[in-house]
Amino acid sequence: MKNTKKKTQGYWNEKQPERFLIIRNVVNMTNYLNSSEYYVFLRYLTDVVIVYNVINLSFAISHFWNDNHKKLLAVKELNVSFYAVCLRMTTKEVLPLCELVESFCADKITFYLNDRSEKQKKIRDARIGRLKNLDKMNIRYTVVLIFFSVIVPLLQSVYTVFISGKYYDIQDLQPILFSYYPEDYKSLKMHFTVQAFIGIFLIVEELQMYCIFTAVYMASYTLTDEFDLLFTCLEEIDQNIRDFSHVKRSIKLDTTYERYKSTYENQLFVFLAKIVDHHSSIYSNVELLSRRIGSLCLGTINAWTFQLFVCVMLVYINKDTATRIKFVFLALAIVVLMIMCASIGQTISDKGEKLRKTLWECSWVDKPEWFKKAILVMMKRSTRPLEIRPFGLYVLDLRRFAVILNGMYSYFNVVYN
Repeated sequence: MKNTKKKTQGYWNEKQPERFLIIRNVVNMTNYLNSSEYYVFLRYLTDVVIVYNVINLSFAISHFWNDNHKKLLAVKELNVSFYAVCLRMTTKEVLPLCELVESFCADKITFYLNDRSEKQKKIRDARIGRLKNLDKMNIRYTVVLIFFSVIVPLLQSVYTVFISGKYYDIQDLQPILFSYYPEDYKSLKMHFTVQAFIGIFLIVEELQMYCIFTAVYMASYTLTDEFDLLFTCLEEIDQNIRDFSHVKRSIKLDTTYERYKSTYENQLFVFLAKIVDHHSSIYSNVELLSRRIGSLCLGTINAWTFQLFVCVMLVYINKDTATRIKFVFLALAIVVLMIMCASIGQTISDKGEKLRKTLWECSWVDKPEWFKKAILVMMKRSTRPLEIRPFGLYVLDLRRFAVILNGMYSYFNVVYN
């Protein structure tokens, strides 16, 4: 991993094209958060806060065992610590994912390119725009998340203490993350000191989330575009052969070009070899993506499912309007996050099904036998479903998300009825 990091830091410099600004920004922020100069402080801070949360909240659950509200808050914050560990395990995958995106977007990995194909040109031109829109959406999401999870609770505490003065116990002040204060340590100084460190911890984790999710979504969108390019080339095989002089410019002729007596068959063989390479590359990169985001998907689906359930219960229990608004927003943010995470697997699965259909519908009928056999081999490989499986436990798609919501709703009804 050290070699990869050094290679990436050396590659991403200010001489990169402006259209790769989004990728460079993600890489720079990841390097900043994980650099030897700053990461020592940030790493120890996050480690200390995680350990503090686990110990402190364990005592809180024991102390507030008969108080369902505070007990739920304590369990909810323990879940945040678990998710922080999952983020820590995934951070190292940001740079390789960004390299993958840049390689395809910069046409470093080009299997074929027909500048006369309107479909291919449209896919390649739209790719950068999609990445920029994704970056804008993730930045807005991160800013709003920081505002509601850190700034709003802090302002509530400041207002309660210094303006309204309506509080009887430090434990009842609105926290950024719930903490248990023993009787000997109940003071405003202790409360604001603890919450300040927790606030820094949350901001760092949410910035890590921005880097990780942006890299993951960029990689998934890039692979989706590669699927579309493969579909287009399979649909336009005859056109690409007619325009072979244009296609040949982007093809490295690393195979025996003069293989058959017919010029048409020689050109068809070269083009088919690149299609097979592209097909194999897509499958390999999907499997690589599934392995790299296993920790993230496991944490997002499992940890945030419980967080969603707790947020809904806290909205039901709380009487304070501002607190209810906070938990309603957090619940909506969690739903959006889970849908986006599940949509990655759903999109990959849908493209796998479309690939099987496109291989069957391509113009293979009037082609030589060796061409038909190659298409048959790709069809056999495509019968294996393309799926994102976090650690092989379950398939990540929208159907799984629907099952989770249904189970959560049933459990909520059991608890209250």
